[in-house]
Amino acid sequence: MKIDTDCPSVSIIIINKNYGKFISEAINSAIKQDYCNFEIIVVDDGSTDESASIIKGFADEGYIQSFSTNSRGPSGARNKGIKNAKGSYLAFLDSDDMFLPDKISSQVFYMKSNELTASYSKVQIWLQERVAASDNPIPSLNLSFETFLKKPLGVGGYLMSTMMIRRDLLTSTQQFDEKLTCGEDYDFASRIFLLKKKYLQDKIGSIIRIHSKNLSANSEMVFNSDCFRWVENFLTFHSNHISSKERFIYIFRAWLGCSKISVKRFSISSILKDLRFFKLVFKLTRNNRA
Repeated sequence: MKIDTDCPSVSIIIINKNYGKFISEAINSAIKQDYCNFEIIVVDDGSTDESASIIKGFADEGYIQSFSTNSRGPSGARNKGIKNAKGSYLAFLDSDDMFLPDKISSQVFYMKSNELTASYSKVQIWLQERVAASDNPIPSLNLSFETFLKKPLGVGGYLMSTMMIRRDLLTSTQQFDEKLTCGEDYDFASRIFLLKKKYLQDKIGSIIRIHSKNLSANSEMVFNSDCFRWVENFLTFHSNHISSKERFIYIFRAWLGCSKISVKRFSISSILKDLRFFKLVFKLTRNNRA
């Protein structure tokens, strides 16, 4: 594959929280990219395992730049990486995932060829220790404003370790919401993938590892709580694009999804709280439309 001779710089931002078991593989997968111009930024978010010493080893050898945050969550860690990035493009990698060797080169070529400001790619799923679970393309939907409007609770995809964006696309309102610990990737993407373009690169670029920690990290209770915020973010950010009817349907779908989780937990109080919240969101945001 031929890459443009100007070879725009790429910043690979890896975030980590107590994934010392996996971090070396993640960093090595970034180091081994066949691209010609990239930097690797690793942000550790207050790990208490062996992560710090592993990251320091890579930094001492000059392979990476390392930074730390004090338990600010994935959003805060990514924002720290963005702040220190110098590349024209930003690529994100969670420390329990990996890039395939041509991930960066092929995605830059794809974005430049299609004049895109952002893109994401397909993934391969691994279960625990290198056991391939599926080669199916995930996510399979082409994300756009209409997708987020119809799927308020997400599309069930794996976004962050596949996403690449142009750094000049980010403004202060388009970085990660640091009050979110769950769904921050979907919230972020809803402000990035707005147009009816083919953002999805039809190629597997990343390996996503499924294991007990990442399955339990985002409990249903946390999901419900954070869902309220990213729904409110979406309605506020897109207030000028949404009709009253679309807003009503969107809120109803979000409330229904969260209520199903509350019913599963046998929590009637949570159901009522969910309903009050979405009624409040509707009231607050309907007046923001132009």
